[in-house]
Amino acid sequence: MAKTKNPSTLLLSPQVRLSYPKLIKAEPFKDPETGIEKGDPVFGTEMLCPADDLGKFRTWNDDKAEWVYDNLNTFCAKLAKKRFGDDFDVNGALQHDAIKWPVTNGNKKAEKGEKYSHYADTFIVRGKALSEINGRPNAPTLYYTENGERKAIARGTEQGNQLAADLFYGGAWVVAELSAVAGDAGGNKYVTLYMNCVIFIKHDDKFGGGNSLMDRFEGVKGGVSDYDPTEGMDEEIAI
Repeated sequence: MAKTKNPSTLLLSPQVRLSYPKLIKAEPFKDPETGIEKGDPVFGTEMLCPADDLGKFRTWNDDKAEWVYDNLNTFCAKLAKKRFGDDFDVNGALQHDAIKWPVTNGNKKAEKGEKYSHYADTFIVRGKALSEINGRPNAPTLYYTENGERKAIARGTEQGNQLAADLFYGGAWVVAELSAVAGDAGGNKYVTLYMNCVIFIKHDDKFGGGNSLMDRFEGVKGGVSDYDPTEGMDEEIAI
């Protein structure tokens, strides 16, 4: 099978919790342990997906003309093969850190101590801004509901910024529309989840720091792997 250049697929998340969100203002990456910043300012967040919900991500199936569930690790593996060819060894690439992957096992973080207890029994899903537009990071659209009506938060206004800070904090539950892309930059292979839209669902205890979801969401609807990369994958997929 011939390689397909940087395939992109729309992906809908289940309900996930934000951790270290940078959704209001673009910021460089800051190591939570050392406080050291590096890289260019970007919008991004960790999304903590309950372990049992990793198979509840959804993609559009043209044949069925409906959204279908898929395990996120399995989905990313299929996307990588679509980009790099059916003979691409996804497991081997992960085990040798030869591909950047947007999913890691939260239990590895939870083992570091009480400060990281909220990572237990989750998968950490990393999302970031799509790209820069005219030299400025592309901000995801943030939504909330009021009187049953979905509304977009007005960025760049004092009221909008305050509302976003009240809703999109570490610990809040959201759903997200993502564009999943597999690519190769300078010989470095990756699967990355770019954020299109994020909608606030409900409040919860705060943790972790930090401050067109359109009709398809009606009703509500990367980092290098440091764990067994096949964990949580659909056993039937040949990778």
